[in-house]
Amino acid sequence: MVTLAGLDQYKTAGYSTICLGIFDGMHRGHREVMAGADAVVTCDPHPQTVLQQTPVERLTLVSEQALFGPHVVVIPFNEQVANLDPRTFLDAIIGSQLAPKQITVGYDFRFGKHAAGTVETLRDWGQANDCRVIVVPPVYDADRPIKSRDIRIYIKTDPNRAIALLGHPYPLMGTVVLGEQRGRTWGFPTANMRLDPHKCLPRWGVYAGWVPLDQKRLRAIIYIGRKPSFDGQFPQPEVHILDGFSGDLYGTLLTVYLERFIRDEQYFSSQSDLRRQIQADIDNCLLL
Repeated sequence: MVTLAGLDQYKTAGYSTICLGIFDGMHRGHREVMAGADAVVTCDPHPQTVLQQTPVERLTLVSEQALFGPHVVVIPFNEQVANLDPRTFLDAIIGSQLAPKQITVGYDFRFGKHAAGTVETLRDWGQANDCRVIVVPPVYDADRPIKSRDIRIYIKTDPNRAIALLGHPYPLMGTVVLGEQRGRTWGFPTANMRLDPHKCLPRWGVYAGWVPLDQKRLRAIIYIGRKPSFDGQFPQPEVHILDGFSGDLYGTLLTVYLERFIRDEQYFSSQSDLRRQIQADIDNCLLL
């Protein structure tokens, strides 16, 4: 039997309407599929990681999906699940464990071994099992359906376009770790974040965004890159929280939302030039 994460809470709450999919990015198309559902039912790891042995950089980790939607139920995607034929997948996992009265999916939803299951397969199963099936048409950007694979490209090349396609700020969730504390000595203390290695890092540079802390939404300036002015090698986010924040965040799980890409990573020949640019970035952020 496949054990679903979040199943106990699903049953305790008495949920009965679900949406099915990967939902990587929780983009504008995904939000249409999620509308009205009690729970998001997804897979982790990404099926491509198992089927093609190819790591996938995730726009939205499973741990981040709850930021944007209802309760999340996770099907552990492994070779056992991958080899289930469509009917067995529906009977043994969806019907037997979740017993939904309504399932919503996107127009291109596929499932089961060799992706043999289609929306028509699901409709037939729903009719036989007293379960309403809703198929949501694509959401377009100009004349092109919004797709996670396109957003993965844009987040590294044109982040502001990616954020527009997502329909929400780009989230980063990670543990605050000890950094070099260089910014603190300059009056710009930063929270250094350790991210999940599967997270899709956006284009290196400086972003305006915000952080939810103490039930407040605090503005922040976020740098992602290798710190070329100091011969850095490993990219990680550094977050300077504005609006008068001065707390200690070491060891906490922090969520940061990137709202706008401001500028690319730069090399500065002097620390004074870098400090002036940081202040200019902060001023820019405060004007947005």
